[in-house]
Amino acid sequence: MNEMTPKFDQSLLTTSNHERLLAFKQGRIIHPRLVTVLNTLMSWATEPVATQIVFVPGPSGVGKTTLLDVFEQKLVKHFLQQMQEDPGVIPVVRIEADPPHSNGLFSWSNFYIKILQNLNQPLAGAVTNRLRADELRRAMHKALTYRKTRVLIIDEAQSIGLVSSGRRLSDQMDNLKNLFNLTGVVIVLVGTYELLKLRELSGQIGRRSIREDFSRYHNKNFHSENKGQAKDNDLETFRDILLEFQRRLPVQTMPDFMPYFNYLYAHSIGCTGILKDWLTRALFRSLNEEGPTVTYEHLKQTALDSSICMQLINEAKYGEESFLREQALEDELLLGFDSYNPFISICG
Repeated sequence: MNEMTPKFDQSLLTTSNHERLLAFKQGRIIHPRLVTVLNTLMSWATEPVATQIVFVPGPSGVGKTTLLDVFEQKLVKHFLQQMQEDPGVIPVVRIEADPPHSNGLFSWSNFYIKILQNLNQPLAGAVTNRLRADELRRAMHKALTYRKTRVLIIDEAQSIGLVSSGRRLSDQMDNLKNLFNLTGVVIVLVGTYELLKLRELSGQIGRRSIREDFSRYHNKNFHSENKGQAKDNDLETFRDILLEFQRRLPVQTMPDFMPYFNYLYAHSIGCTGILKDWLTRALFRSLNEEGPTVTYEHLKQTALDSSICMQLINEAKYGEESFLREQALEDELLLGFDSYNPFISICG
């Protein structure tokens, strides 16, 4: 611990508790899992080729907001020259999908209005409440084309699939496909693993989309290109992330979290977003007590309940198991091919 140095502006120690909390909360750690997903998203968003929809599922608390913040910033930087040459261009639009109303229906009108507001269109004012969804949709298509929008990011996109019937669920994706067909915009859907229900609706949707999981760090062997090494690599990376967080906590004495690594991993289920929120709460407790550091007692006082952690793990396993099922289907698809031979007939 003596070899480690704090990684925050020391002047923060003379500021208010609020400013210290805000500084820690606003800080970002660009960790390996985030970098991998970010690079993939940038590739598909800037060179879309034939891909229309990108699905980014992940467990609650994995850090999707941080991912989208960095992704949006990189996209703006990528399109900066185009924006400077034409001030009317809005290449990136990011919205959050609202959950269905009490009647179980997702509001496409609200969805279109949010996009119009991001595109600075006057139609998105109070008068929109009197417009029908199809009128708003036409206005949105026109605005996206006029603004030369290239990427539409939809956060909490699983809300689109929270409808009361299979037919309506299919209609949801038809609306998104129609959006791409008319504008050419690449749609990035980010949400929990419930999002996968939308992609699994049909082969037509599947062939026009890709899936890029933003997964947690695992404490057991999980399918990867380096089988047998996943456990050690994930836990080692999570340890590095935890060390980085402890260096960034604006307290007089740097805490030592390593003796409590298992506890911190278990109650964050390997999700950096959950971990950061937890450390923010612990920091709040420490500052209110005017203590010199964040202690194990602060961690225990602010940890998620075990029952909540188990619920989060079970939700995460749904998506993780679907990933493993995909790998099994790949093996089944290639069954019978001992090695690649271009002259082997698929039919026999």
